[in-house]
Amino acid sequence: MAATTHRPTRIIRKKRRALLSRYDEDDLHRLRVELRRIRSILKRQTGGKARRLRRDLGDIADATSAARDWDTLRARASRDIDQHTFRLLEPELERRRRHAHKRALRVLQAGKSSSVLKKVDRFLVAHTRSGNSHNSRKAVDRAIAGVADAENKAVAAQTPAKWHKLRIAIKELHYTLDTGAGPSSVPHYAAMLAQCKRLQFLLGQWHDTEVHRQTVQALLTSLDPKLSSQVSGPLLAWSRSLESEGRACLEEARTGLGPVTQGITGAGHD
Repeated sequence: MAATTHRPTRIIRKKRRALLSRYDEDDLHRLRVELRRIRSILKRQTGGKARRLRRDLGDIADATSAARDWDTLRARASRDIDQHTFRLLEPELERRRRHAHKRALRVLQAGKSSSVLKKVDRFLVAHTRSGNSHNSRKAVDRAIAGVADAENKAVAAQTPAKWHKLRIAIKELHYTLDTGAGPSSVPHYAAMLAQCKRLQFLLGQWHDTEVHRQTVQALLTSLDPKLSSQVSGPLLAWSRSLESEGRACLEEARTGLGPVTQGITGAGHD
């Protein structure tokens, strides 16, 4: 009975139904945030079943990534490039955006998607318990260690892949604090959560800019020759602008990284 009255995936289910009725980019974004939150909870569970369920939810998230990327790219294009170029480019942007939407909706509509959510609900209701302060703190400590390790690797390598992994590690700590040990349970957890959100925002800005730059580069090589001859100049200029903006975002993240992660890692133990 508990599994039917308490569904940890209820927000995912609600947004899934809304998307299948009418696509809305805000609903997709919220669904993806909830997928990450539930995957974070599963990561704290041991055993092969938890890993498989986490992987299955990851497959749903991966299938919706392109839709999210095209939604944000189109919105950015309408702001960043001149209106004449945007009008020329808009039909192609919309075509690719709709294609990404269809792929995402096919995955959400598939029976496997519904089956995975049912399995996740049953597993979490059966295997998670509230109020276990010791286990919650252990989970936070593990997430803090993950942030510290990812930070060291990102600073040493200075590659987009390592900065992205740091961003994911920050998200893991964020959701561990939100879903495992609430900010009110330990005095410094509220400050730690605020620090996570700040760094997550900075690295999120950088990541979006990097994805958009790569997508624009791909557009430059795949457009119809006639359209390409009309928009390649502005797209090249936009790509350079995105690259510059990305560097600025990452530099801001680097500047805030030291004090933020020092605060996080230093707060792990009293």
